[in-house]
Amino acid sequence: SSLEEEMKQHIDGLYYPDTGQTCYEWTMIEIGIPYLLMDSVKQLNRPVESVIHAGGNIGIYALQFAKRAKNVYVFEPAHENFAALSLNCAYTENIYLYKAALGCEHRPIQMFNPAPDLQCGAWQVRDSGNIPTLRIDDLGLNDVSIIHLDIEGYEFFAIKGAIDTIKRSRPILAFELLDHNTNYDYTRDELFDYVTNDLGYKRYMKYANEIMFMDEK
Repeated sequence: SSLEEEMKQHIDGLYYPDTGQTCYEWTMIEIGIPYLLMDSVKQLNRPVESVIHAGGNIGIYALQFAKRAKNVYVFEPAHENFAALSLNCAYTENIYLYKAALGCEHRPIQMFNPAPDLQCGAWQVRDSGNIPTLRIDDLGLNDVSIIHLDIEGYEFFAIKGAIDTIKRSRPILAFELLDHNTNYDYTRDELFDYVTNDLGYKRYMKYANEIMFMDEK
């Protein structure tokens, strides 16, 4: 069967995996996040250039970012989500898709979903698999305006893999504010302290389940 046939659900013109309904509803509650982040860049008197967005899920945020950003780099390691993401973003020329996880070292991982029948947005990184892990620094970008990470607790590792990019571009940083960090043996405060003390950012806004940081300078 074709990829389109495998993606049985179609909501608002978008392809979804069978487990996509709950994730769609959750995402739509927070649909203002991409515009809020891009508006924040504009308030700094900067153009919205490159956006790094992970996990891309089925592309709702990516498509919003692409309306105003120069380029959008999207990471989604879960197979069923990437299939829908590819279909939904296929004709948007400034979106670049990576079927990979983001971290701070190059190592193959696998994905685990604690609620596989209910929620396509719950995939988590686990050790030892065949999915590549990339670092944000591997992209070599000099114009990153936003790094938005919704990767179920793996945010700390993705940020540590973006140090050079952050130093060059000083993008706005945004993370999902839930308790998935407990899967990876670090506390939320450790992440926040790293971003503020080591990277020189300040916490400037909480919106829905997102926490956002801006350059201190």
